[in-house]
Amino acid sequence: MHVLVVDIGGTNVTILATGQKTPRTLRSGPTLTATLMVEGVKALARNWKYDAVAIGFPGHVVDGRIVSNPSTLGRGWVGFDFTSAFGCPVKLMNDAATQALGSYLWENTSRQRPPARGPRASGAGAESRERPDVREDPQRASLS
Repeated sequence: MHVLVVDIGGTNVTILATGQKTPRTLRSGPTLTATLMVEGVKALARNWKYDAVAIGFPGHVVDGRIVSNPSTLGRGWVGFDFTSAFGCPVKLMNDAATQALGSYLWENTSRQRPPARGPRASGAGAESRERPDVREDPQRASLS
């Protein structure tokens, strides 16, 4: 399975897919809506193969759904259907929770820690009802 990872930030949206070595970015900010983000990501990833999308979102996520528009981005995030927009399964998590999961998995599958870079995990930092304890069940964070 090839996964397209999308990190939505207040300044940039960064994407990387399974098998790719170089991330691609598009500008973010207060005018970026969910529709514009999907259009931009699909354009950037047009020659990449992916079967599913994992999105780190800088705001409140409850049960895999955005519950409020973040102050750093435009409107239209609440209720947006990412699965239909991308045409494949989508897993949506708060960006801080995504970073924590990645850090945990990295620490438990690798002997070398990567350099500190990537998401700053300074989004809303709240993910309600979707706080899997990955030590007990790492598959809860999967796309299945």
